[in-house]
Formats: sequence, structure tokens, C-alpha cells
Amino acid sequence: MWIEAAKSLAELAEALNESALAVEARAAAERTRLAVEKIFWLSDRGFYGFATTLAPEKPPQAEPGPHRERRQARQDELAKVRLVDEDTVLPAVPLWWGQLEDERAQSQIDHLGSGALATDWGARILSDQSRLYDPLSYHYGSVWPLFTGWAAMGAYRYGRPHVGYQALMANALLRSRSALGYVTELLSGDFNAPFGRSSDHQVWSEAMVAAPLLRGLLGIEASAGGRSLRFAPALPADWDRVAVRNVALGAVRYDLSLVRSPGRATISVARRGDGPPVRLVVAPAFPLDARLRSVRVDGREQSFQAIRVGDVQRAEVAKDALSARTELVFVYDEGTDVYARAEASEPGARSEGLRILRSRAEARVLHLVLEGRAGRSYALRVRTPGGIADGPGLTAKKVDERDWELKVPFEGRGEGYVRRELSLRLR
Repeated sequence: MWIEAAKSLAELAEALNESALAVEARAAAERTRLAVEKIFWLSDRGFYGFATTLAPEKPPQAEPGPHRERRQARQDELAKVRLVDEDTVLPAVPLWWGQLEDERAQSQIDHLGSGALATDWGARILSDQSRLYDPLSYHYGSVWPLFTGWAAMGAYRYGRPHVGYQALMANALLRSRSALGYVTELLSGDFNAPFGRSSDHQVWSEAMVAAPLLRGLLGIEASAGGRSLRFAPALPADWDRVAVRNVALGAVRYDLSLVRSPGRATISVARRGDGPPVRLVVAPAFPLDARLRSVRVDGREQSFQAIRVGDVQRAEVAKDALSARTELVFVYDEGTDVYARAEASEPGARSEGLRILRSRAEARVLHLVLEGRAGRSYALRVRTPGGIADGPGLTAKKVDERDWELKVPFEGRGEGYVRRELSLRLR
């Protein structure tokens, strides 16, 4: 948060022509960012540690509850170290602001989307593999929709739309589970059930439906004092259209839409009202194996920049001085992506859903990283222009002109989540 505050201070200083202060603030932010990487990154475990700490003034006491002796032993260990190396959801905050090194960020997002942190109803604050974990504790294992929204935003920021969408939908589906339209404050880490002391009407939980939807999935951002508008949707593979109305930049309102058909995506931007000239940046996401052929803006050929980030590529186009209506048409060879329908968890249920961590199609091979409950099989849809071959222990069945269905089994003992990494040949 301090890094982001320093960067924001630099922006304010530039707006006031305080160039020396802007340089100082940006340098301070960069020094601190480098310190975060040096201190918190755990290279042997692939995530960022929770916190630095000082020796406690008195011995820590574990809260009453399940496995108290185990939790007490872990707290006694942590009292002797200076870095709390726990796997938590909280690195989602610097991910949201794009502060972490990309390769490390991708590994951290693997943890955020994993069954150890992610449940069907949201993100645990603490991994259920931790010796501190307690599914009835306010801070040691509960699920907060607030943190779930942070995880969604961080995943979308780094080009991981599957992890982002699963977190977004976990929050969205909570809106029909208690007080209708509201999202509760916190739930158990083991069961889809709010705590008895959870506030039904919790505004920060409800905000974490809106923010990941608008700023993550749809990639809408207004900046530069209302003089810049960005639209960078990263839609699930089976979404063919989306429309957003009344996006405000000062007194002006914008309506945005995207319609997809095989090999073609059309984005329309309509303006209502008068205001200063606005710079539009459009950057829809495509699978990595899609081949972008051309972009036309209002009928004219337009240059674009293909930017790879995480599991997607973005075709970025900028246009200054928008007219009352602008149309952008992207023509491309179809790529390959996967999707699974988001289903609401039953009240009181354990987490059972498939976790899609990575989906990358390159050189006619679809690389997947998935997690599921040991001993279960899951159905996963693949949208691809060609076909997909069976893999080890997998069966692929064509269900319509564009989609195939994979049955993915997860072998293992016990009731926990297990991981599978697959490389499937594309026809």
C-alpha cells in the first residue's frame, strides 16, 4: 500500500508541476518494491511470505478451537523468526496494483487459485495446509469475499482470467445465498456457511463483486482526469457478447459492447454528452494460439500491438478524439481455450469444484494445470477451431461445431485436492 501511495503521490506532483517531488516519490516506490522482492519472496516455495515480525513481548497463545496444540506449536516456532512464511491470500493486493515481478506473480497466482486457498465460495485468508489453519477462526482460516475480490483483480491484472473468473463468480453467487442482493462478511473455510457473527450487509464484500466484474473481467478503467478510457475485456471462452452502459467520464457517458463470432470480434463505443477529447485504448484478450490478422477502426486499417501477459495475448489499439460512435473490428484465426460452468455451492457444503489454474495453447499443444478432488472426475469444455486428441486417462468428445468435452479424472487418496498438469495435442 505504501508503494502505491508513493506512486500516486508522484502522479499528483506531476499534475502540480512539482517535478522534483515526483522523481523522489517514484524512486522511493521503486526502492521499496525491490525490498519487497528481496525480503518476502520464498523461492523454494513459490509464493510471497505473509509478514515480517518482531519478537513478541509475551508468549503467543493459540485461540481455542480445533487442533489447538498443533496451532500453538506453530505459533511458538514463529515467535523465534523474523519472517512469517505462511501461504496467504494477501499478496493479491500488490498483484492488483501490478507491483510484483511477472514470473513470481504467475507462481503466486497458482497458489491463489489452488484448492488450498480457493473454495467454491471464495478465498481462504490462510492455506488449509498451514498448521495455523482453523476454519472457525476470524483470521486463521475463514473466507472473506473482500479477499476473494482482491484475488480476482490480481489474477486478471497478470493475464490469468480463469483464476480471476472463478474468484469473481464465487463472490457473485453469494448474492443469492443469504439476505438477497447482499454479500456476507465472512464464511467458514471448510463449509459454505457464514459465521454466526458475520454481517449480512457488508459493503466491502459487495464492492468485490462490482470491482472484479468491471475492472477485471471487463477491464474498464477511466484515468487522466476523465480524458482516457480503457476497455480490455477478458471474457470466458463461451461468452460471445457483453454490453456495458453509462460508463462515466466526467459529464460524458459511454456505452461499450463486444460481440464475437468465429474469427471476428466487434467492439462498439458510443458517446453521449459533450466533454474534453478522450483517448480510447481497447485491448481485448485472445488465446495465445490465436493469430491476429487485422484491426479496422471505423472501416480503416489500424496498427495494433500484440502483448502477451500470463495465459493470454492482448491486441491493443489506441484512438484519440473519439467521435459519437466508434467501431473496432478484430479479424483473427481462432485459438483454443477452456471453460467450466460456474455452479453455486449448496449451503453447508464442502468445496468440490474444479480449479482451472492455467490454460495455454501453443504450437498445437494445449497445456493445462488443473486441480480437483482426489477420486473424482470432472467435465471440462474446450473451444477450439480444430479438434483435440485423447490424453493419458482422458477422453475427448465433440459436443458441437466449436466445443469439445474432456473428462478429467483425479487420482489420489483422501478427500483433498490434487493437481494435474496436462499437455494435449490439438488437431
